[in-house]
Amino acid sequence: MAISRRNEPTVRDLERVPYLTAVIKESLRLSSGVTAGLLRIVPAAGATIAGVEVPPQTIVSCGSTFVHFNADIFQKPEEFVPERWLDESADLDKWLVAFSRGPRMCLGINLAWAELRLGFGHVFRKFDLEPKGKL
Repeated sequence: MAISRRNEPTVRDLERVPYLTAVIKESLRLSSGVTAGLLRIVPAAGATIAGVEVPPQTIVSCGSTFVHFNADIFQKPEEFVPERWLDESADLDKWLVAFSRGPRMCLGINLAWAELRLGFGHVFRKFDLEPKGKL
């Protein structure tokens, strides 16, 4: 990883640190920003949601906490386990809905990711952190 002139990593440098990305994803999973479900309207063709036929034009929603703490998706959902994001075969990225999904997802997602990487990177570089007690 090349370091900038000021001896501080850039966003591009931090994007290449898989464990940092895993820590951020796990942090987002455990700390839901929006707890209420974002409303969606079922399309004209209707939909099947969790095995239930839903008629067209029905308003549906699902809060991110129901996804992020689903034990069928995330083993030990109550625990902070960044390593789960390093297993590419698990394909967990599609279940990270901290910024929502689809046409109404957060417009600032790329800026948010840049700020998260810089913020976490700064904290880890500037402070000598060590765990206290049971994690």
